[in-house]
Amino acid sequence: MKKLQVVKENDSDFVLKDENGKIYEFNIRFIGNYDIKNVKYFYFFNELLDENYIEYSKKYLFGDVNSCYGRKINKKTLQDLIKIEYNNEKLFLKRFYG
Repeated sequence: MKKLQVVKENDSDFVLKDENGKIYEFNIRFIGNYDIKNVKYFYFFNELLDENYIEYSKKYLFGDVNSCYGRKINKKTLQDLIKIEYNNEKLFLKRFYG
């Protein structure tokens, strides 16, 4: 997973920077009872950052990894998993589609 530092956050719009200084801009929303504020870092698999990846998007929706929504996480779907560091907590979420 690639570590991305939050440079700017405006509601659900995030400007992220990787360790090499590359900038990414995404709209990231969360489904569920999460009070996710003051996000320090996101961790993404490279596929979700690659504009040539067939399921790449500038808008992502994430929720509980055990939810019936989204794909079941396994070796073939790991790219749908992210990690978030916020308020001294770490949280894993999976991508929802739709």
